[in-house]
Amino acid sequence: MPPSGTWVLAELPDYARNNPLYAGPSLIHGWLPVAIQVVAALALVVGLYRRPRSWLRVWVPSAAVSGAGAGALAYWYITSQGMADNPPPLMLWIWIGFAAVALVVAIVGWVGARWLRRGVMVLAAPLCLLAALTVLNQWIDYYDTLRLAWAAVTAGPLPGETDMAAVQDLKGKGPTATGHVVPVDIPADVAGFQHRTEYVYLPPAWFARPTPPKLPVVVMISGAWSTPADWVRQGNAVGAMDRFAQSHDGHRGHDLLALVPYRQIAERGFVAPDDGAPLLALAVEQQESAPLSEVLDRIPEYPVVVGHSDFDIDDEEYARLASGIISEEIGQGAGANFVLKRNLLVQLHDYSINTALTLFRRLLEREKGAYWTFLVSTGEQVFIGATPERHISVQDSLAVMNPISGTYRYGANGPNLDAVMEFLADTKESDELYMVVDEELKMMARICPDGGQVQGPYLKEMARLAHTEYLISGVTDRDPREILAETMFAPTVTGSPLENACRVIQRYEPKGRRYYSGVAALVSTDTAGVRQLDSAILIRTAEIAPDGALTAGTGATIVRHSNPASEAAETRSKAAGLLSALTTRRELRSHPRVTEALASRNTGIGTFWLGHGSGENAASLVGRTALVVDAEDTFTSMIGLQLRALGLRVDIRRFDEDIQPGAHDILVLGPGPGDPTAIDVPKIATLTALTKTALTQRIPFLSICLSHQVLCRQLGLPVRRRDQPNQGVQRQIDLFGTERHVGFYNTFAAVTSGEWVDTPAGRVQISADAVTGEVHAVRAKRFASIQFHAESILTRDGVGIFGELLTPLATGVPVLA
Repeated sequence: MPPSGTWVLAELPDYARNNPLYAGPSLIHGWLPVAIQVVAALALVVGLYRRPRSWLRVWVPSAAVSGAGAGALAYWYITSQGMADNPPPLMLWIWIGFAAVALVVAIVGWVGARWLRRGVMVLAAPLCLLAALTVLNQWIDYYDTLRLAWAAVTAGPLPGETDMAAVQDLKGKGPTATGHVVPVDIPADVAGFQHRTEYVYLPPAWFARPTPPKLPVVVMISGAWSTPADWVRQGNAVGAMDRFAQSHDGHRGHDLLALVPYRQIAERGFVAPDDGAPLLALAVEQQESAPLSEVLDRIPEYPVVVGHSDFDIDDEEYARLASGIISEEIGQGAGANFVLKRNLLVQLHDYSINTALTLFRRLLEREKGAYWTFLVSTGEQVFIGATPERHISVQDSLAVMNPISGTYRYGANGPNLDAVMEFLADTKESDELYMVVDEELKMMARICPDGGQVQGPYLKEMARLAHTEYLISGVTDRDPREILAETMFAPTVTGSPLENACRVIQRYEPKGRRYYSGVAALVSTDTAGVRQLDSAILIRTAEIAPDGALTAGTGATIVRHSNPASEAAETRSKAAGLLSALTTRRELRSHPRVTEALASRNTGIGTFWLGHGSGENAASLVGRTALVVDAEDTFTSMIGLQLRALGLRVDIRRFDEDIQPGAHDILVLGPGPGDPTAIDVPKIATLTALTKTALTQRIPFLSICLSHQVLCRQLGLPVRRRDQPNQGVQRQIDLFGTERHVGFYNTFAAVTSGEWVDTPAGRVQISADAVTGEVHAVRAKRFASIQFHAESILTRDGVGIFGELLTPLATGVPVLA
């Protein structure tokens, strides 16, 4: 066989099992290889049969020498080239030698031979050569079937093969349906070795753009006996790579990221202050997707040093401008609503890209409800945002806009249902939303032949405020560039009617808006080569200059019954998310000291429940049965899990079910609420009866908590109510000479003054508190009991305690000193 892994057909792959070329007689196994060799041997024998002895004495030795020489020469060549790891079969050299013998006999025996003999000898040589090739094929597993070999011999161009001229013609016209194979000749002095013609597979994505994308390279190296064409023809490489590309969206991707400034609206003929903000278009050369958790792991936390911060327009001035819009614009019929912006200005000291990444991380961790949370670095400035509002998206010809308006600011304690209901009943807020829906319906009517359909309204909750929103969808066949041009810009951040809103903005914001209220857009190509679009409105977005100067625009919608002071407060609320990322660290839950302190809490509790081990089987308990009696406390389920971890087969039954104490190897009387002295209560009466039965019938049993108290009463130990309940308390105790950390959940406790007590059930050892005399546990030859809960997470090694107590009960080997 050739070196392992060099030939795809060494083991028949899945695609080959359903390929008709792999049907028919096998050339590797079965009757055909044997038949070929038998026929060749017969032809050679017939060719030599009944020759004159003188002829045989002269020419057979000569032919044999020729055959031996041919076989030796073939052996030397194949072995010297290192074509295989294992030695070739002996029959290969024999048939090569026979082929040479047949050729010599056919030549020298031609004269004087009959035509029948001549014909047989002429056939014998190629038949012997065919037999040699058959053995060679069996050795290297090259052609599996006769049909496959015939297809390779008679085949034309490779599947998917094309030439460079056709490739150049297809490039940039969109993804092709399948990949293409192009023959390439690399000079030996360049490659460094002699080789056959190479083939390059170009996936559908290669043809998507005029400049081919950077794609991973798959190098297919064939073994010594194969050619690169075999991967394509017999190995179905094109089909396999096409399926891989399709399953990994290999021909879909983002082509362009654009940041469109507000002043671009001048393209529509609307007025806008020219602040010099450029239209940014970034070609996408490489992209990667990752889970949010992985992204956060990649972004470390760096210090953010915040200097002076304030709004460029204070609250009073903003309220004055808002009043002017109400009286001078809306009051005079210039429009229904207008968005008035002001900028939050912050100076970041010691600023670097790591500072920006830290802010981005904090937004990812804290802000919820954002449509896009993003960071874009152009090499000069950085944009960071958590915008709640989609501008427009187009996928599979379906365009969707998302008008958002109306703002509910959370109180100090977060959102409140009554306050939300009051917000939803506020006609001022609903009016704002209706107006922007109208404006966006206008835009949809321009780009969708059938207009848009409205869905909603919905409540969009974010970290510090909430909005109301609608979705508007419609079918379009427009190019993304046209769609962006026709939808500059959303009325939710400009006003309505849009054209007059631009005039108002120019009067009240003469310095310009830069990217505030503009658009961040991703243009992509789908699997059919159709352009797709996703875009977000640039609000709740900060622009950071190289010197750390941060500018974040924020605005409020002014309508006829707006309260100017409230609108100023709204802009502060909208900036709060960004301010929080600037001025505070991550939540304390992520602080290293906090995580360390939290982790330290686990050092004294049950590792079984932390998944740090399920306990070790106790050999004497494996396969034995245990019945756990539930006394109205589902701690019994936890008990069952820990007992199973020891190898026991466990049944759990309530105290009021049919219980046969002696039907199992071990009886476990479980914990539960109640007064152990209230023997008239059915549960206590049942536990008492089961305890008495186990004692008198010498049934091995373990009692826990309430059942422990019941047992202690039967042993003559007094049981009293504790002054302070012991609920959910971890204590360190001496458990029969071993220090243990255990958890208590008890209101009653048995007490004793000694370490041993003689009872009708025999001599009993007691583990008790040295100061109070409260009984922690008891044990005897056939029973044991514990006041604490070994199954609780408060008990450090509950499984070990159960094992120590149950093993002597199961084996009958006493542990009493």
